[in-house]
Amino acid sequence: MEEMEEMEDPTKRYGFDVIGGFSVRNELEPDYTYYGNINGFKLPDGRIIRLVAALEIESVDGASYEYVTSEKEMAELGMEGLDYAKLEFDLLDEQ
Repeated sequence: MEEMEEMEDPTKRYGFDVIGGFSVRNELEPDYTYYGNINGFKLPDGRIIRLVAALEIESVDGASYEYVTSEKEMAELGMEGLDYAKLEFDLLDEQ
């Protein structure tokens, strides 16, 4: 039986760090995970705002930007296997 040639993985794995924040209006009620972490905020009409991982694509001339949020579109751009462990809000200051 012939040995199968090992295929070299055409990708490299990169991690990412995002540190930032929002000032959130007091009337928006936090939406909590099962573990009590804030994963979003409830709008008055019942919709929920959550953080997402997205890609920003800058045009060649730098005049415009496009945002990609689906894993399918990311894969089409060569960015595959989106994986993250935590995407939650942390309260930085109490007023």
